[in-house]
Amino acid sequence: MSILIPARDEAHNLPRTLPGVLAQGAFEVLVLDDGSGDGTADVARRLGARVLTGEPRPDGWNGKPWACQQLLRAARSEVLIFTDADVDWHAGALGGLLSELTRSGADLLSIQPRQSNAGLGARLLTPLVDAAVLSYFPFPLTRLRHPMTSIANGQVMAFRRAALRSVGGYAPVRAEVLEDTRLAQHLGAQGFLVSTALGRACIGVRMYRTYPESVAGFSKNVLPLHFHSRPLLLLAAAGHLGAYTLPWLLRPGYAAPAGRPCAWPGCWNARWSAWLPVAAPPPTGRGPARPPHAAAGPARVPPRPAPHRHLEGPRVPAVTETPHTHQ
Repeated sequence: MSILIPARDEAHNLPRTLPGVLAQGAFEVLVLDDGSGDGTADVARRLGARVLTGEPRPDGWNGKPWACQQLLRAARSEVLIFTDADVDWHAGALGGLLSELTRSGADLLSIQPRQSNAGLGARLLTPLVDAAVLSYFPFPLTRLRHPMTSIANGQVMAFRRAALRSVGGYAPVRAEVLEDTRLAQHLGAQGFLVSTALGRACIGVRMYRTYPESVAGFSKNVLPLHFHSRPLLLLAAAGHLGAYTLPWLLRPGYAAPAGRPCAWPGCWNARWSAWLPVAAPPPTGRGPARPPHAAAGPARVPPRPAPHRHLEGPRVPAVTETPHTHQ
C-alpha cells in the first residue's frame, strides 16, 4: 500500500504529522511538493519521505486534483491512500484502515478524522463538519451503489488502484473544488462501492486554529456542497441555527410542573434530542486487537471479499488500532 501526500506550503504541519505516517509501515510514502515557497520539500526529505517535485499545472486543472493525479502515476501499490498533510496518523491506524477496507469490500474507503480543535475560535465552526456529514448522509444510504448517495472526505481516501484508474484517476474532477465527493460519485455511477468510517483515536486532524481561518477554509466549498444553490444554503444555515444554537438560547434544565404538558419554550431542550435526526453514535471500545489479516507475518494487500458482506445495523464503522508492518 502507498500513502500519498499532496503538499503545498505545509512546512509547519509536516514535523507534527509526517513521522506518524512514516511509522505506519506502508510500502512507500510519497510527498508531492506542489510549488511550495516555505521549504516543504526540504522538511519532508529531512523527515525521511520520498519527495516528488510537482509538474506545472495544465490548463483546466485545479491544484489538488493535479497533485493527486501525479501521485497516482508515481505510486506502485494496489492500495492507494491519499491523505492531507495536516492529518495525524496514530499507532495502528494503517492496520485499522486496511481491516475496514477488507471488511467493507469498498473500492473507495474514506475516513472522517477526529477533529482536534484547540482554540475556542476553531470550536465555533469546525465541529459542524462531522455533524453535517453524519446527519445529512445516513450511513446505510452511503452503502448504496448510486452517485447521489456516494460521499467522500479528501482528508483520507483509500482506493483500490484498479477502480481509480478505471475512471481516469482525478481527470474527471480536474476542475472541481469539491473533488473528493465528485470523484466518489463518479465511482458510484460506475457501480463501484464507496464507504466511509470514523477515524476515532487512530486518525485525527487539526484543520484550523482560529475562527477566521475556519470561515476562509469552509467558504471555498460551502456553495458546491449545496449544489451551488444559495436558497438551499440559506435553508441549511437556518436548520443549523435551529439545531445547534437555538437549544442553547432557551432555558435549559426546565421541568414542567406535575400534570402539565411540556410546552414552548420551557422544556424544548428536553424534547429536541428525541427527534433530531442524527447518525447513531459509533460503538464504544477499541474493537478487536488484531483482525485475521493483520496477524504476525508479512503484510498483504487486502483481498476483495467475495461475496460482499454488508455491515450489520446502521452504525458508522470506525478505524480501530491494528499494528501493521510491510513486506
